[in-house]
Order: sequence, then structure tokens, then C-alpha cells
Amino acid sequence: RIFIPEEILKSHPLSYVKLRERGFYEEIVLPGKVSYDLENLANVGSRVTGRITAVYVKEGDHVRAGSPLATISSVELSNAQSSYLKSKVRLEALKIQAQRANELFEKKIISAREFEIANIEYKTVKTEMETSYNTLEIFGLTKSEIQGLESGSQKQQNLIIRSPISGTVTDRKAINGQ
Repeated sequence: RIFIPEEILKSHPLSYVKLRERGFYEEIVLPGKVSYDLENLANVGSRVTGRITAVYVKEGDHVRAGSPLATISSVELSNAQSSYLKSKVRLEALKIQAQRANELFEKKIISAREFEIANIEYKTVKTEMETSYNTLEIFGLTKSEIQGLESGSQKQQNLIIRSPISGTVTDRKAINGQ
């Protein structure tokens, strides 16, 4: 209910009209095409083979860049992680050997050939470790996830597929177990 004081009604009289519904629209047909802005469209997929263990979004959901979309369990990822960790441990051991070889070479205790072999082994394993690190990044692990792997605080058994851009999910083909 609305209460309007009498003083206002005297100076501003009201009139009542009964409302009824009327069709009052006009349809205009124009040729056109609806499409996405390709600059703001991203097809997201996995960079490793594996099985989807969880899907976190559905069509129509809004996501931010970096949001988790799905999780994949991958043997390929586990192998890449093992390779990285092995090369990291070997690198630490060979670094000590290369430093020792350098000291012994300066004191003329070992030959130049032995010194060069120690340095070549160190550089080879260093390259292997860097390649393994890059592989993990290409697979989609973040720097913090790789650091967690190095420290032993976490081992990524599953790969989290993240959204590269912010936006709305328009198509989802991922199914659990696929």
C-alpha cells in the first residue's frame, strides 16, 4: 500500500488507469553471423598423455587465468619428474667431482684428460637437468610446483590443467576417466 498525504493529493491529483497487455513488438530479420573473438579464445588441452581424474568446470562457468580446469593422471609426467630428480642428484655429485678434479689438476696430480672428462660429465648432466626442467614446464607444472618437487614436499602424481586466459567456458569435451 502507498500512503500519500492529502495536501499532496490536492495539489497533484491522481488518476487510475487499468493496465492491459498488448503485443507491440516488431521482428526484424537481418543476415549475420555470430562468432567468437579469436583474440580472446583459447582451446585448452593436455600436453601429456594420461587419464582424466577430475573435471572442475562445466559450460557456462566463468574462470580466471590460472584456474584449474581438470586433473590428469600421467605416467609420462611421473617419468619426466623422475628424470629431473635423478639428473639433479647426479649434477650435485658431479659438481663436487668437477671441483675436486679442478683442485687436483691445479696441483698437477691428475692429467688434463681426466680433468676435461670430469668437466664434460658435469656439463652433460647439467644440460640433462635443464632439459628435464624445461620438459616439466612445457608439461604445465608451475615453478612453485617444480620447487616443491625438488624439496620433496610434493610429488605431482597428477597434472593440473589450468586456464590460460580469463573468460567463460563455452565448450567442454573432458570426461572423467577419458
